[in-house]
Amino acid sequence: MVLKQDKVFSTTSVSIYGVTILFYTIVYMVLMMLPIYTHNQKANYITIGWIMGITMLTSMVCRPLAGRLIDRYGTSRIFFISIIVFAFSLCGYFLNSTIVYWLVRLIQGAVAACFSTAMEIITINLLSDRLRGQGLSLYSLATVIPTVFAPILSLYLIQHTSAQFIFLLLFIFGICNIVISWLLFKKVVGLDIRTSDLKSQSMKDFFANSQLLIPTIIMALASVGNGAVFTFLPLYLSSISSPFVETYFLLQMLTLVCTRFFGSKFLKLNTVLPIRLVFLLLMSVCFGFVIIAFFPTPVGLSIAAIANGIAFALLYPTLLTITSFRISSAYKGYFLGIFIGGADFGFAMGAILIGFIAQIFSLHTAFIFCAILTFVTLPLCSNSSLSKSDGQN
Repeated sequence: MVLKQDKVFSTTSVSIYGVTILFYTIVYMVLMMLPIYTHNQKANYITIGWIMGITMLTSMVCRPLAGRLIDRYGTSRIFFISIIVFAFSLCGYFLNSTIVYWLVRLIQGAVAACFSTAMEIITINLLSDRLRGQGLSLYSLATVIPTVFAPILSLYLIQHTSAQFIFLLLFIFGICNIVISWLLFKKVVGLDIRTSDLKSQSMKDFFANSQLLIPTIIMALASVGNGAVFTFLPLYLSSISSPFVETYFLLQMLTLVCTRFFGSKFLKLNTVLPIRLVFLLLMSVCFGFVIIAFFPTPVGLSIAAIANGIAFALLYPTLLTITSFRISSAYKGYFLGIFIGGADFGFAMGAILIGFIAQIFSLHTAFIFCAILTFVTLPLCSNSSLSKSDGQN
């Protein structure tokens, strides 16, 4: 049994961050290049939305199942298997078919559910309660560090190389991650906490508990805009002849990385949700999408990138940390899986639902919808149950 650590930069913790960075480098490179590549193949916005959104939608559906598998078989085993399946699923991109792409993205959605849920639980189990918020924030930072360079790298490769070369590069990254993950697997196997009785808790128990449900709803609705940005912002800026797409993503991700890194030490939270912080972060998201929709100038997009970067840097680790304190250890995988699935669902809707809106109306209208959706989330911050502790942990 591995003892809980009081260091967020131990050898094991750094290994977790490294595996996560490489995994999400592949994810974000695909996320940026595949919509452009399929659009060049004459796919419409609805088709693009389904290809890109099916991953997070599948991940959302599979989260509770992934949590149950983790609770029964242990985090380390599920994590390592998911890395292997992910690497070899990348071979599907070599086939020039939108149907195959859709199937590959579906498989990767199930993989993402297992990988990220397992890695977050490994982080929770590795660190002491005092450093849980900081550790989860740094893990979340590792998931977004690739967003600083992966989108730009993808755009550069699309312009200067073939799609087959990019897919080959991604597959090589996947194989490298298998090797690194095996070394990590041997370090974290002692963290596994398993339970054989998984029938006493169900999804109904989760949705009956407003202290778990409300943060999940907030995360889901806020994630719609995040999914819309990654899927459709490059196409939106291209449609208005804006050359600012690379700069927007660079600014947003640099802001996100800096905020999450320097802000992580302030996330030494207990079971009390900082309602004012969540309210301000949601307002920042809403403001960012208003700017994108109505003022897509270089200055306006710079402001939007910073606003969205700050908001998405802090919202997820804040809500995740609070939720983790309200869940008993025996069912941590299952219930955290549902919460993370809410974020996946929102991201998927940012591709699928926004794709329909963009196809029927326009991309401009789609980003107005994102702003409105975030605004109507604000009343949830006034729910009194958010500031209460259930004492489970």
